[in-house]
Amino acid sequence: MMMSELQVQMLELKSYNTLGRAAAAFSLAGLVEEVYLAQEGWRDQSHAEGGELTTLELLENCAFTKSINSSRRSAASDPELSFTRCAATLTVHHEACSFALVLHSSGSTLDSTSSASVSRSTGKQTLYSGRAPGYVAVLDAVGSQHKCIVIFALVCCCAVLIALIFSAVDVWGDDEDGITEDSCNHTCRFVLVENIPEDLSIPYKDTVPLTAGLHELLDRARRSVEIVSPWWALNSTKSESDLPQAKQGQILFRQLMSLRSRSVSLRVASGLTDSPELKALARSGADVRYLNMTALTRGQLNSSFWVVDRKHVYVGSAIMDWRSLSTMKEFGIIFHDCSCLALDLHRIFSLYCQLQHKDFLPSIWSKRLYALYNRDKNLTLFLNGTEAGAYISSSPDVFCPKHRTKDTEAIKRVIREAETFIYISITDYLPMMNRSQPKYWSLIDNMLREALILSRNLRVRLLVSCGERTEPLTLNFLWSLKALCVESLDCSVEAKFFVPREQSDGRLYRINHSRFMVTDNSVYLGNPNWVGNEFVFNAGVGVVIRQRPQENNTTSVVKRMKAVFERDWHSHYSKTLDPNNIPACSMHTVKENIRV
Repeated sequence: MMMSELQVQMLELKSYNTLGRAAAAFSLAGLVEEVYLAQEGWRDQSHAEGGELTTLELLENCAFTKSINSSRRSAASDPELSFTRCAATLTVHHEACSFALVLHSSGSTLDSTSSASVSRSTGKQTLYSGRAPGYVAVLDAVGSQHKCIVIFALVCCCAVLIALIFSAVDVWGDDEDGITEDSCNHTCRFVLVENIPEDLSIPYKDTVPLTAGLHELLDRARRSVEIVSPWWALNSTKSESDLPQAKQGQILFRQLMSLRSRSVSLRVASGLTDSPELKALARSGADVRYLNMTALTRGQLNSSFWVVDRKHVYVGSAIMDWRSLSTMKEFGIIFHDCSCLALDLHRIFSLYCQLQHKDFLPSIWSKRLYALYNRDKNLTLFLNGTEAGAYISSSPDVFCPKHRTKDTEAIKRVIREAETFIYISITDYLPMMNRSQPKYWSLIDNMLREALILSRNLRVRLLVSCGERTEPLTLNFLWSLKALCVESLDCSVEAKFFVPREQSDGRLYRINHSRFMVTDNSVYLGNPNWVGNEFVFNAGVGVVIRQRPQENNTTSVVKRMKAVFERDWHSHYSKTLDPNNIPACSMHTVKENIRV
């Protein structure tokens, strides 16, 4: 590059403002090499003429000194800008620019009588001056000062990086609408909701119809509705559209579609990629997030819960399928005006949303995904006027950030704290990993055995749903549990199958989808079936509520859920596990053994 061209580019710095001059001056670092080439040419020319071109003359010729002096004058009124210019030396690795910047930052100036030259033989700066020996010390300090700045910058970067890692700065953090642990509501109202098919002669026992409870949640929504469901089929197929039961799903779907007209946002997390209903909701303005559970855990998304306005909550067995609102027996719980619990459940929803389209799990979770409450730090609530402790659990284990209680840990705590009885209503009970290569999974089964052996006068009842897909080994495991108390007066194990009516085509549907456990002082209500796969690979949530036994209190969660269990237990649909009258739970024996 010709010297005149370089001078023109550098002289253009005069037209910039203060910040622009500094930025442009440092951007010329890439041209320094060409400056050196020009310097060597000038030096050769100077020696040919019998003289020596000084560094001062070089800087003056390329207008670099003028830019620096101009920037230094403005820096006095803007220290932050001055620091920015000094920090820029970290990216400049050429002697000429370093020399100029050191002079700038130190406030030194070169008078016109100074004589200096720059040697590049070893990459080290040396100043030769006959008239201004003070400048020698300045340039001798350039190397050490440059190293100090680099080291200081690296230390700062490391400190910031460590702070980011250990404080888990919220790169993904979601807005909490200003709700905190201190400002959330601890006084809540709860209702138990269930769907009882019309052809089952079971009365509602202190419960509300599921459809009524869900519609009330949507009617109360003012800002947001967040839904997690493993399946979406609220609209029936053409062959099913004539069924009167199918209308409930259509009504709920239309209400979800109308949320946007009320300025209520709808957010959905699901494992489905080709659901027509989710696509329709997305076109209407819903934010639909997809979780690739196969890539994340080799499992499925089985969670089913709602969070409305960050203060109302639904957790239960029902999914977004018209059958859950009509032909299936479902059970769940709704909390109203319970923002503390809703805030914690919302964090699980946020975790699902942040895993959208990902095929790996983060090594560090955002701090806003940490659990607010757990088995050791319960949320203190007043549910319908009764004091209680509560927390949310989750599965699988890899979906549990800091402080989050795992579902298996929650179940274990509830079983261990039981004193007089443990009642379990579950769709499947199978202590196995029921996959291509089945494995024995004894975690929950061992918990029950330990409780039966170590606790005195403990009564255990298991009500298991019976259907075509019921694993025959379920009978063996239940018999094994019963055998522990055959000759013991200190424990009692009873098992029954909830057997529905035989369908007209001979098929036997497992219509009882209840998944809860109630003891004398706690309840656990969750999404997972009690099968190894559900806790190890599939995603689900649970809610635990602890209450002190109170004889005269009939409004507590424990008392009401116990009443629901006993109603089903004593119904004529529950068949005792008897070796002489084993209920048929497989398709090929339905017609022989089922007589309701």
